[in-house]
Amino acid sequence: TATADGHYEDRNVGAFKHDHVLLDPNGNPMEEPDDEFITDIAQAKNNSTRWTQGCCTFLVFTIVSLVALRIYSRKCFFKYKALTIARLKDDHFPMSHQALLDRNAA
Repeated sequence: TATADGHYEDRNVGAFKHDHVLLDPNGNPMEEPDDEFITDIAQAKNNSTRWTQGCCTFLVFTIVSLVALRIYSRKCFFKYKALTIARLKDDHFPMSHQALLDRNAA
């Protein structure tokens, strides 16, 4: 708060509210909300922020997990596809992975 002589001083909110009147946009005095009400609003805002952060974290974790699952499933699909093609061509097992891929590419 600025004083009349141009200095600044920090004062607690209670003292400031006691010395100054809250005005509406038209300049008319209005009743101030209770401190408990303001504390409840701040607490609700903090809770809302925490829930939003938690939901965003969960969403990012879910997306990363689904992408990893998709990549893993695709790799498994192509390996089982190569095995199936080799079995249908009556290839002899066991065979190396590279031989399996070379046989199926041909």
